[in-house]
Amino acid sequence: MIEHAEALAIELRLARRFNLLGANAFEESQIMSLFSNTRAIMHRHEDAYFSRSQFRTEERDKFINTKLSQWIATHEKVLKENGSTGFYIGDKVTLAEIKTAVAVDQLLNELYVFKGFEGIKKLITPELTPNLWKVRENVLQKKSYKDWTGSAVFQELKDGTTELLTLSIVSSKNILDQFFSKSNSKGTGVEFQKDAFCLWNVNLGMGASCTYPRSRRGASD
Repeated sequence: MIEHAEALAIELRLARRFNLLGANAFEESQIMSLFSNTRAIMHRHEDAYFSRSQFRTEERDKFINTKLSQWIATHEKVLKENGSTGFYIGDKVTLAEIKTAVAVDQLLNELYVFKGFEGIKKLITPELTPNLWKVRENVLQKKSYKDWTGSAVFQELKDGTTELLTLSIVSSKNILDQFFSKSNSKGTGVEFQKDAFCLWNVNLGMGASCTYPRSRRGASD
């Protein structure tokens, strides 16, 4: 058995194993560019939420009105240029589509749309973002994806992650506010939060390393 400790390493290894990086080097570079862009927007999402309380409103509005809006516009444009089929390149699901589909679900999930971030739901809809929505549908309808998300292993990972998120949403914010109350400088607290909870690199679609099934968690988790 080969073990990897980083979500990115896991995603890339699985993508290569299951031929999700295109047919040639040019397609792979395009796929990786889109994948990286979506990965970045999810990091910006966590940056905004876990910013210090006095800066949270400012960072939230910057994320929703600028960064997320730019991400949506860019991906809608690329998808439209490919015929509005719900695929970035050609007519097959790649790592880019999977990452986008999972990101959309996370952004709209009640556990991720925290208080003050409800505005996200007004930006991503079947009517306003038809191409992104089509990407999500294409991924969800893929048999191998259905098999994975319908498996007992996936459900265990999902339940464990949901439990962790539910239990730590309030406590993590309190810990971060206490942590930063000792500092006068503006910061996001993301690195500290990752060390404490290891939650925000979760990729339910790929089963990343920070998704812990309940049966495998110990006191140190």
